Amino acid sequence: MSITLHESAPAAIAELSSVFGDGLTAYDTGSKFTCTEADIIARVLYLTGQEEAAVTWLMGHAEGEDWDDTHAHEYDQERGDAERTSPRHFNEADIRGHLAAIA
Repeated sequence: MSITLHESAPAAIAELSSVFGDGLTAYDTGSKFTCTEADIIARVLYLTGQEEAAVTWLMGHAEGEDWDDTHAHEYDQERGDAERTSPRHFNEADIRGHLAAIA
């Protein structure tokens, strides 16, 4: 596949970053996306130098994770998960590590 970037691509990426990197958008709509969809958006942001927007986006997405989802820790009874009604979502450091891994 050949990709040709238009001269306006950097401005468009900055606009995309301002939308998906906005906390209100990320936390209100991020959980409505599948993990794969959220990762694709985050990867584009991350690879185009918009790391903070990518982190914000995935932090918002992770708020809606279930036990078996990508951005939540696996069930661990020793860490008190038997007492929890929802999983331990990835924190900022976990998200940054995840972004580096999918880049």
